[in-house]
Amino acid sequence: MGRICKILKEREIPFILDEVQSGFGRTGKIFAGDHWDLKPDLMTMAKGMGGGMPIGAVITTNSIASAVESGDFFSTYGGNPVCSAVAIENISILFEENLIDNSYEIGNIFIEELKEMQNRFPLIGDIRGKGLMIGIELVKDKISKKPALEEAKEQLEEMRK
Repeated sequence: MGRICKILKEREIPFILDEVQSGFGRTGKIFAGDHWDLKPDLMTMAKGMGGGMPIGAVITTNSIASAVESGDFFSTYGGNPVCSAVAIENISILFEENLIDNSYEIGNIFIEELKEMQNRFPLIGDIRGKGLMIGIELVKDKISKKPALEEAKEQLEEMRK
């Protein structure tokens, strides 16, 4: 990422980091970009922020923020006091109950267990992730890595049950 960020800076292109799904501890850091010490010019966040309530936010540098004038931005949910109060409490709980570190620790255990299962089940291809944000690739065979689409649908149906 260092090279990409350098190229963006040289060309005066803002670096935008989307933390809508990955933010607020899901990867074992408050923001996923923290794993690589990323310094975005603009960052979006939502889902984990409100613990299920409809809320989102954008943070940015002073230079970008100063370019936004009154009326340039509109949100039908903007400023909802109930959602804002929930988000504040949710973020407090994340830190008070050490849930971000817990996500990292439990995620590592989960990934290790999945890798052990990978040796027993040919359907499991690659396993990747950080914290509790984990992806499991299902493949027809591990050499060609051909996606196991039907098998994935079957597994999804089993999980729904």
